[in-house]
Amino acid sequence: GQRLEAAAAILDELHVPFIIAQNRYNILDRTVERNGLLEAISRLGKGLITYSPLDQGLLTDRYLDGIPADSRVARDGRFLTEADVARAHDAIVALNTIAAARGQSLADMALAWLLRKSEVTGPSSCLTASARCTDPTSRTMSSPPSTRSRGTDGDNTRP
Repeated sequence: GQRLEAAAAILDELHVPFIIAQNRYNILDRTVERNGLLEAISRLGKGLITYSPLDQGLLTDRYLDGIPADSRVARDGRFLTEADVARAHDAIVALNTIAAARGQSLADMALAWLLRKSEVTGPSSCLTASARCTDPTSRTMSSPPSTRSRGTDGDNTRP
């Protein structure tokens, strides 16, 4: 939060437009809520583009039943490891149950969870085939109204 505010002040002094920040943020990684970045973005009237909105594929159906042989973890564990999958497994299974009850895939619900925040301009568009998200925009936007109303914290998707 403080670093964003300092950077925004410098850019204002230099008359450099600054309208959006990019940071990692998803239903499992909420660091921006704890470190003040999300609050600073709101206070300054900026937007947030999130990267890793599906947490390297954890927030998809890809790892619900273990680690597939053709997965990122099995091929290249630089960004997602077996330990990461094991650590998140109970949470993603629970979130998948909630998503199913809502008539959504886990990926669709995770994106809807992000888009309910008024500060979030959108998720990074670097979604891979492993996202298993049939149509993130239409299914996400057809989610229940409590997750579509931006800035509302009244949903039931918090783990």
